[in-house]
Amino acid sequence: MSSSDWKMAPRNVRRAPGAAAAVILVVAIGVAATATIFAVVDALYLRPLPGVDRPAELVNVHATSPDGSTFHSVSYPTWRELAADGGPFSGLTAFSSRLVSVGTGGEPRLAIAQVVTGNYFQVLGAKPSLGRLLTPADGSAGAPPAAVVSEAAWRDRFGADPAAIGRTVLVNGRPYSIVGVPAPGFTGTFLRQPFDVWLTIGGAGPIAGVNAESPDRHWLELVGRRRAGVSLPMVSRALAVMSPRLEREWRLALRRRSARRACARIGRVSPDRRVPGRERAAGLESGADFSFRRPARGLREDRMNGLLRDVRYALRTLSRSPGFAFVAIATHALEIGANTAEEP
Repeated sequence: MSSSDWKMAPRNVRRAPGAAAAVILVVAIGVAATATIFAVVDALYLRPLPGVDRPAELVNVHATSPDGSTFHSVSYPTWRELAADGGPFSGLTAFSSRLVSVGTGGEPRLAIAQVVTGNYFQVLGAKPSLGRLLTPADGSAGAPPAAVVSEAAWRDRFGADPAAIGRTVLVNGRPYSIVGVPAPGFTGTFLRQPFDVWLTIGGAGPIAGVNAESPDRHWLELVGRRRAGVSLPMVSRALAVMSPRLEREWRLALRRRSARRACARIGRVSPDRRVPGRERAAGLESGADFSFRRPARGLREDRMNGLLRDVRYALRTLSRSPGFAFVAIATHALEIGANTAEEP
């Protein structure tokens, strides 16, 4: 660039400030968008899940409804059946997130908890940095309530004190004994999700907010680890074979529960009494029978599919209200670009 260009640039800006502002804004959006795209690609394909062993072997398992929609959660009994069968998985875990209050002796604060099956850390191959992690024994009936706190929460709320292991933390007013801290940065199968505490489904009780044994309460996400030599197409075929049996068992469980309720309303307690009309109503009210007939996907592929859904939604919004969408995109892109540039 010559010296004359430096002289002409301020003059052009003074002559047409609006055009100059538009050019600067477009360039800023382009830079921010480029940085954002790189950050997304880095998160989806380049950066590994912290604290997770061999994440390429992990597979998201979603239920599919009869209308073809997928990414549905499943019930606890469904997870139990799939985990007991094993099939293509060396391990299958289930989990759900909850907003809770956590008290450590002072004023309770809001936190994000993951309610998980006892084999959660085992399936992910996570290792503790202090103490131990949750095990299937912690989720069994009669086990003392145990909790794992994140490394960030351990530092923030306990001052990185090793003596925090064994102390009691109140989650929604219920006491839990802290048994361990996972590796720094561990967030399970989610990147940058600030989980503070992990509890087992059996030990969470009312914190989960659902009847875990209910067959029509679809509230859990599933992640399985593929056995050695098992490909994603093989996982899909195995789940498709298991799906009809799970559907039959799901329908049977609903019928039994409906019959018990109907008998209780008329003063009878025999669980074997059949009330066909009520059974049909229960099947309709529950929504739909879920199956696993869609191809299995890896964790990174699922994250990319979620990104594509967001892009499609953004394009629909842009077509309906282009002016508002342009201002929102420009502001958001500049903010994301600035935040990305600040990261080490």
